[in-house]
Amino acid sequence: MDDGEEHIQVSDELAALGQVAWGDSLALASKPDRKKVGEEARAADAGLAWACCGMQGWRESMEDASLMMPAGYIGGNFRDASIFGVYDGHGGEQVARFIVRQLPMVLGKLRTQDPELALTQAYRRIDELLSLPSAAAELRELTIPGNEVRESAEGTGATAVTCLILGSKMVLANAGDSRAVLCKKGKAVDLTEDHKPVNALERARIEAAGGWLEEEPLSTGGIGYRVNGNLNLSRALGDLRYKDAAMPPEQHVISGVPDIHTLTWSVPEDEFVLIGCDGLWECMSSQQAINFVRSRLPPPGHTGGKRGLLPVLEALVDACCANHPMQNGGLGCDNITAVLIRFEDPAAVAAAVAEADHPEEEEEVVSEAQARQKEAATRQLIERLSERRWQKKESLEERQERQKREKEELIEQEAREKEEIKQREIRRKRKEERELLESKTKKRLKCCAAVESEEDDGDDDWP
Repeated sequence: MDDGEEHIQVSDELAALGQVAWGDSLALASKPDRKKVGEEARAADAGLAWACCGMQGWRESMEDASLMMPAGYIGGNFRDASIFGVYDGHGGEQVARFIVRQLPMVLGKLRTQDPELALTQAYRRIDELLSLPSAAAELRELTIPGNEVRESAEGTGATAVTCLILGSKMVLANAGDSRAVLCKKGKAVDLTEDHKPVNALERARIEAAGGWLEEEPLSTGGIGYRVNGNLNLSRALGDLRYKDAAMPPEQHVISGVPDIHTLTWSVPEDEFVLIGCDGLWECMSSQQAINFVRSRLPPPGHTGGKRGLLPVLEALVDACCANHPMQNGGLGCDNITAVLIRFEDPAAVAAAVAEADHPEEEEEVVSEAQARQKEAATRQLIERLSERRWQKKESLEERQERQKREKEELIEQEAREKEEIKQREIRRKRKEERELLESKTKKRLKCCAAVESEEDDGDDDWP
């Protein structure tokens, strides 16, 4: 991932209108920035494929960050572990980016070989590092150019969901209201619990530490709570103003101590894990997000282009971004970040790769004109359904923005189609070269056989 990513709250729209007190960076842009930053990769021998995608959306800056590292990048006792995570910043992007930089190094230096203990110790160590005077320079360095510079983690922090995979063992650490969900035979299984002030245990800890909760009206109806009138979450890394060094970390007003969950995964029952910031989960339930992703996943073994994992996440974050701040009562106006970890059968991946390298002769090639017509028809249908659903007249600015976006999407679509045609041509040439090589090999074998036959005839005459 490039340059960072950010975070959303259910009641941010009300806060932007001055109806609710809020301590994070709240300003909304005049229009959403739908540019998506992401990547995907695979470790076929480990049975894993993964992708991440982040979008700034309506916020004026991006404060989230994501982490994806295959086995071999963490040193020490966890050199064979893969690590993935989403870190949802608030009050600035610096702490989220600090976690991404420091967490793998911290894990690599720990003496323990227990992954559960290691993740717990690593989270605590991150807060310790943030409290050191030397952290000021690093936080300043991690500030995205153009954003407000932060040199202290007193008023900025990040939720943290980390997934550590060692073979078939998966260990998750969570502090905050980001979430990890497992798709098990199509069913959503929450692997983490959202840490909100309304939770009885969280509230008891906050009040025991001298904190207090302030009620606020939610844009969706009902009542929400903010810790000391500020944060609407109860655990996070950073936010040092809520952490008394004289108290154990698990007793802090805003605690950075994670919940730990361990399980063993196996295919085909366990299909994938989806990790997202609360900007995703405020727009979709766990099952809705799982259904969305599952229905769009390509067959195992496919990465890159239109049939990879990244386009699936791009569609997911797009679906969660509101067309207008008031469209869903203020929901969908946050940054949105998601990480997808797919479990694969290495044999199925090998078969898919072999099939891609040896396409059938009768493979149908869709023309660029046909693809454009299909794309335009789909876009028109979506627009009609959207207009019918919201019964909202499109303004001139919105129409211009939509037309600009459609033009950009069309250019991207044409580029993808050209690349696909290019790849097909490459595969066709490879097949021709392979057939030519096989033909030459057969001729050489025939020649060798003829020579051997002549030599055998000559041997019969030898005394």
